[in-house]
Amino acid sequence: MDTISATLKFTITAVVLGNVISLILALLLDTKIRAKSFLRSIFFIPNVMSLLVVGYVWSFVYSNALPDLFEALHLPASWQASILGNPDIVIYALAVTAVWNVAGYYMIIYLAALQGISDDLIEAAKIDGARTKDILFKIKLPLISPIIVMCLILSTAAHIKIFELPFTMTSGGPAGSSMTMVLKIYNTAFSANQTGLATAQSTIFFLLIAGITLILTRLMKSREEKL
Repeated sequence: MDTISATLKFTITAVVLGNVISLILALLLDTKIRAKSFLRSIFFIPNVMSLLVVGYVWSFVYSNALPDLFEALHLPASWQASILGNPDIVIYALAVTAVWNVAGYYMIIYLAALQGISDDLIEAAKIDGARTKDILFKIKLPLISPIIVMCLILSTAAHIKIFELPFTMTSGGPAGSSMTMVLKIYNTAFSANQTGLATAQSTIFFLLIAGITLILTRLMKSREEKL
C-alpha cells in the first residue's frame, strides 16, 4: 500500500501542478509579449532532455546546491538538510522535477488550442463589454476544455508509470517513501528474481491504470457532449 500511495501522491501532484503551470505559460505566450519564440523554446528545452539526465541533475540540485544556498542564507538547519533524505517531502520533490521536465510539452498543446480560438469571437466579447477575466473563464477555458482533459489523461498515463526519477534520484528511499510501482516491479523482478510476484504486481498496476484512464475518458466524453 505504501508503494501505491507514493505513486498516487507523485501522480496527482505532478498532473495537477504540471497542467496548471503549462496552462499559465500558454496563456502568457498567447498574449502580445516580446520574444515569444525565444520564451517558447526556453520553456520547451527541458522536455528534450532524457529523464535519466534530468534525474541526475536534480539529484545534485536537491542534495548539494539547495542545502548550500540555504546555508548561505542562514536559514534553519532543517532547511539545509537534503530534501531527498526527508521521507515526508521526497515524493513531492520528485514531482516538481517531473513538472520541470514536461511543462513545456503540455504548454505547446495548450498554446495551439488557444491560438485556434477565433479572434473575431474574442473581439465580439470585448465589444459586448467582457472583461479579461470573463474572456478567460467564460470563453477560452470552456472552448479548450477537451484539450485540458486530454492533457490530464496524457500526463496521468506518463506520470503514473514513472521509473527514471526515483531510480536515479533516490532508489526508492528513504525507507521506501519514494518507491513507485514501476520501480517496485523492477526491483522485484530483477533484484529479487521473483518474476511471479512481479507479474502479479504488474497485473495490479495495469488494472489501476485502466481504471483511472476509463474515468478520465468518460469525463472527457461527458464534457464534449455538454459543449
